[in-house]
Amino acid sequence: MSAPCRPRSRAVGENSALAGAIFSSFETSASPKDWLNLEEFAVGVYLMTKGTVEEKAHTLFHVIDTSGDGKISRDELTTAMQRRIRTVRKIFPKLLSDQVAIQMEHENVKSLPAVADEAMSHGLQAIEALMEEIEKDIPLAVNQIFLEADLDQDDFITEDEWLFAWQAHPEFVELMTVDGMKKVAQWASVVHTPDDDPHGGNGHAGVDTRLTHVD
Repeated sequence: MSAPCRPRSRAVGENSALAGAIFSSFETSASPKDWLNLEEFAVGVYLMTKGTVEEKAHTLFHVIDTSGDGKISRDELTTAMQRRIRTVRKIFPKLLSDQVAIQMEHENVKSLPAVADEAMSHGLQAIEALMEEIEKDIPLAVNQIFLEADLDQDDFITEDEWLFAWQAHPEFVELMTVDGMKKVAQWASVVHTPDDDPHGGNGHAGVDTRLTHVD
C-alpha cells in the first residue's frame, strides 16, 4: 500500500462505526458473520470505486435476500432498510466531521473552531430529523418498491424484477451505499436554519442538490 493511502486506512481502522458501515456494505452472506472472505472484500472495494449502478443493484439484492432463495420478501426489505438506518446513524458523525473539515479548508477557515462545532450541530440535527422521517416512512417505501418492482404481484421481488426496477431509479440504490451516505453528509454539512440566513427565509432548510445526484 502506498504511503498516501496509509492515513486514510488508519482513520478507517480507528473508527469502529466507519469500519462497521463498510463491513456491512461488503458482507454478502445470507447468515451474518464477523469476517469477510477475499471475494467479498475484493467485490466490495470494486463496487465502492468502480461499480456501475447495475452491479451495485445486483450485489444489494443478494445482501437483502438473507434467506438466499433468490427473491426478496417484504420482511427482508424492511429489515434491510432498518439496518441501513442504524448504520447511517453510527457512521454519520465521522462522515459529517470530515465533510465539515473539507468545506472549512476550501473556504480557508482555520482559526474558528466554533464554526465547525455549529456546522456539526446543525448537520447532525438535520441528519437525525431525516433518519426519523425515513424510518417512519419505511412501510410506505416498502409498499412503493413492491408496487414498482413486483411485476407478477406474487408478493416477492426476483432479481430480474429488482434490476429492472432500479434501472429506472438508480438514486435509491446509490443512497443505500457508502457513497450515498457521503452525499447525504455533504448535504447535511451545508444545511442551515432560517436564523442563519441573513436575508430571512421561508422556514425551510437549504438542501444541496448533490444529495440526489448519481455519478
